[in-house]
Amino acid sequence: MVEQRAQDILAACEGLPVTEYFAGETIIEEGSVVDLLYLLIEGQVEVVKGDTIVSRVSEPCSVFGEISALLERPTTARVVAASNARFYCLKAAGNTLVRHPVLAIHTAQVLALRLANATELLAQVKQSSGGDGDDKQFGIVDQVMDSLFNQPDRW
Repeated sequence: MVEQRAQDILAACEGLPVTEYFAGETIIEEGSVVDLLYLLIEGQVEVVKGDTIVSRVSEPCSVFGEISALLERPTTARVVAASNARFYCLKAAGNTLVRHPVLAIHTAQVLALRLANATELLAQVKQSSGGDGDDKQFGIVDQVMDSLFNQPDRW
């Protein structure tokens, strides 16, 4: 079922520009503001924050650049091709998503899954500290959890 879903999403992208990157090339610079959304067709990328690789991704239909493209703020990480990689490149991302509801729903689902995973992981970290909120060592977890669920001032 997952493979069929990926095939359906990739089919919905037909006709959109395809961009190719060679291993080692930077796809997205950390701290840049872009109005591009990248949807992975094939290959592997590394998501890098500072000098730390935070994730390696090879799942077709993975989305990158969404924070900058949708929130009009600087990217939070660098994305580098770990192997040769191809992407559908959605220029004017917000407008493109309006015209392609399948891609808009997919992007929303990817973001919701990332939020669910982050919430679960943070809850596990908090529970491992006893969960009483008094441990200053894990106070940052409370701050992060709070920021996930409270709307930012700009909205």
